[in-house]
Amino acid sequence: SEARHIDPSLLCELTWHFRFKRAAGEHWTGSDPYWQGARARTLRFEPDGAVRWEEEAWDGLMRWRLEGGSLLRVSHAQLGAFPAERLVRHPPSWGYLFTSPW
Repeated sequence: SEARHIDPSLLCELTWHFRFKRAAGEHWTGSDPYWQGARARTLRFEPDGAVRWEEEAWDGLMRWRLEGGSLLRVSHAQLGAFPAERLVRHPPSWGYLFTSPW
């Protein structure tokens, strides 16, 4: 399918991989396993709006909501809202990819 939107139920079925962009700055990339040569963090979006991180201190502190099927908004209980992430499709695999300024 060439859909550029994702249904919330599909969003919740998938396991997602996360890494910060270099533009996020050393504060964020310095503690990001991907930038340290390890595997990217993995997470799942739960139907109740929780973000579940695998082996991560942020587990249980984050909430998500999907707007229009293509804009993901994530907030942290202590840090507040993060920049919105727009859904795009990865050209080689046509897999889903959320991208943000960070």
